[in-house]
Amino acid sequence: MGTDDDLIPYEGGSSGVFGGDDSFQLMPALTSMSTWATHNGCSGSYTNSEFSSDQGDNTATLYDYSAGCPPGVLVEHYAVNGGKHNAGGAKIDGARIDPLDFVARVEAGGTPGPPNPPPSPPAPSPTPPDSCINDASWRGKFNDAHTCDYVAQDPTIRCSWESSDNVRANDACVAACNPNCATSAPVAAPVAAPVSTPVSAPVSPPIPSNCSDDC
Repeated sequence: MGTDDDLIPYEGGSSGVFGGDDSFQLMPALTSMSTWATHNGCSGSYTNSEFSSDQGDNTATLYDYSAGCPPGVLVEHYAVNGGKHNAGGAKIDGARIDPLDFVARVEAGGTPGPPNPPPSPPAPSPTPPDSCINDASWRGKFNDAHTCDYVAQDPTIRCSWESSDNVRANDACVAACNPNCATSAPVAAPVAAPVSTPVSAPVSPPIPSNCSDDC
């Protein structure tokens, strides 16, 4: 930056780029550099070195804050003494300042970025309901053959069916209609085995005690 820049004053203050609005005030160049150094975790102290320049009074000063910075952080500032607003194109010791060279130096000494976050754990499988049991007594209102087993053959459509007493298959046929029951086979509610009525053994008629041969 040129110390005699007539657009961006080296010592700070107002600038014509703000259209004469003095409420906008620029920091002095070295104050700005110190602020950036502090922002980047540097101590704020610097060393300065003198070089030749092809602009201004033919001298330039390098302010280097990097010694007090964390590894990989570079903060530098060239002041072209007597230079104007075009001092960014000045030659320092016969060579133009190359911004890409500064970027390459930062990247070469930069600290590695944060490690990749660990992969997210897989989503837990849905927990089946406490009771994946079909109601063995449920029947569709239009056909007694429409049991929960029948519903299970096409649950997308049939789980919306109702019984004659308005119980939806979705509620009665849990194993057939609840997708969280898919991991287990549908189980019907236990049905009591039919009990046959006991039949008495046939009883022979009594034989008279005084029966003769013609009995």
